[in-house]
Amino acid sequence: MNFSLYRWDLERLLQAISSQDVHNVIQVLEQARDNHRVFICGNGGSAALASHFACDLAKSAGFAAMSLSDPMATLTAVANDGGYCDIFSAQLAQQHCTPGDVLVAISVSGSSPNVVQALLCASGWGLRLVGLLGSDGGQAARLCRARVIVPSPRYGLVEDVHSAICHMITEHFKETAR
Repeated sequence: MNFSLYRWDLERLLQAISSQDVHNVIQVLEQARDNHRVFICGNGGSAALASHFACDLAKSAGFAAMSLSDPMATLTAVANDGGYCDIFSAQLAQQHCTPGDVLVAISVSGSSPNVVQALLCASGWGLRLVGLLGSDGGQAARLCRARVIVPSPRYGLVEDVHSAICHMITEHFKETAR
């Protein structure tokens, strides 16, 4: 793929994002801002974005935010002892989540078993569920209360748009800081 085609596809996908869907995510996060925690998870490039987004929310927007994709020792211990499918849900269990906390799942496919497992567990504990998803949203789309779906299966493009969405959300909260 050449540069011009990638750029055209990226611009098209940015235009396809629903402002209302982004606003719905902002509303869920707004409800958690003062008294609840935000947990973020993803695999691969989405794991890197989970770390970046948690940092931005905590540093720039005053959230108690944590990436579940960061603690390498915990990830490998849980994967070794219980299986890779549980790497996020086990961490949520250790955090003693409370109803009103938020789980943001970032996934290009929306069907990564460990992300879906985290959403199912988080739902059972009363967390609000948010998805930044690609393709058709996969299984995660049906679980999330608020979601933004980037309608493409191409991971690079979806990750680029997810990054832009995270920055949009952070900018919103920086502008509305108290």
